[in-house]
Amino acid sequence: MIRFVGFLIAIALAFWVYHDAKKRGKTPGKALAWAAGVLFLWIVFFPIWLFTRPKQVVEEGSLGHMKVCPSCGGYMDREASFCPHCGHRLS
Repeated sequence: MIRFVGFLIAIALAFWVYHDAKKRGKTPGKALAWAAGVLFLWIVFFPIWLFTRPKQVVEEGSLGHMKVCPSCGGYMDREASFCPHCGHRLS
């Protein structure tokens, strides 16, 4: 019974981390990776997520002149050809 409750807690936390990561500007792949980490080892990954997650919540339409880097999730000017945070070349 205790393992079942622990598993339910891990599922709930993984679900929340996935949606929180997407809301804070992470790509779906990175959000899924965080959720998988929380699901399989929540006692480690959940506190790490809470301490390292981006502080700013991204709202739809609020980044009219900005875009998000698909590599690192950093914000940059829409006209940039390279990410100023990680150097990823943008198409």
